[in-house]
Amino acid sequence: MSNLVHNNQLDKQRWDTFVDADPDATIFNKSFYLDTVCDDWYVYHDEVFTYGLVICVSLKLGLKHVYPPFFHRYSDVIGDQSKLDILELEKVLLTEFSSGIFHLSTKLNFDSQVELKSMYYQQIEDEIVLSNLSKRKIKKIQKEFEIELKADSSSDDIVNLIFDVLPERVPFFKSKDAQKLRKLISEAKKEGVLVTLGAFVNKELVGGLIGLNYHNRLLYLKGVCTDDFTEHGMMYYLMSHFNEMALKNDMGFDFGGSNVEGVRYFNQKLGGRDKHYYKFSWDNNPFWYRFMKKMKKRLL
Repeated sequence: MSNLVHNNQLDKQRWDTFVDADPDATIFNKSFYLDTVCDDWYVYHDEVFTYGLVICVSLKLGLKHVYPPFFHRYSDVIGDQSKLDILELEKVLLTEFSSGIFHLSTKLNFDSQVELKSMYYQQIEDEIVLSNLSKRKIKKIQKEFEIELKADSSSDDIVNLIFDVLPERVPFFKSKDAQKLRKLISEAKKEGVLVTLGAFVNKELVGGLIGLNYHNRLLYLKGVCTDDFTEHGMMYYLMSHFNEMALKNDMGFDFGGSNVEGVRYFNQKLGGRDKHYYKFSWDNNPFWYRFMKKMKKRLL
């Protein structure tokens, strides 16, 4: 028998141990990560933890909805997926949650009530193949500046640079949700999974990257360069070194992924290759809820 268990009733230590034991599990399933980025979350699992998967949830107008939080790409089916009753899971999702956008690393054969869309992110497994554009950008900035790279640079300094620079470029970084990034980085540092790389010119921090190391995989979380150095291609230079750091330590490199074509293009120029995950969605919201949402949009 399977249960939908709220995180407040979950034995989080047992869950984390279960996640750690699955070599294919990503850090998106760890309780510290979920507590930081999700409004609320559940785990669907059987009584003996043969399998389990995370479901991130938000509450709007009194209704529960499955949703993908910022900085959380997908959930994995942890453990033995063959033991998972997919139709039973679908019944629980449609009964408990009036609508959903549910991202999973695995394709599940749900009923026709749930729509399926293939998504993608980029990663490097064993070899970095830079495009000619990337090579030119990297060579050019090396000629123009004397750059000092420091692994394990201060995460606080890089985070401060992120929030100094990005709000003017990306409106999201002016929002309350963006502050979850600060907390996530702080919690990741406590967990011992934080990886940083800073770029210094004349002893001044001009760019930096933050990643998370889990299960021999370096996940790129966020990075930034000041405006002047972005124009000179510093992100190409930094990201290529981040990739090299991962492979030198026998880790795969995960770009974090994006379905935004411009970001995907950048990742591919640095050797990233598409890997698919899946978006499952449904909408059984009542009429009054849809009406309220429509009215809210008109008022904005």
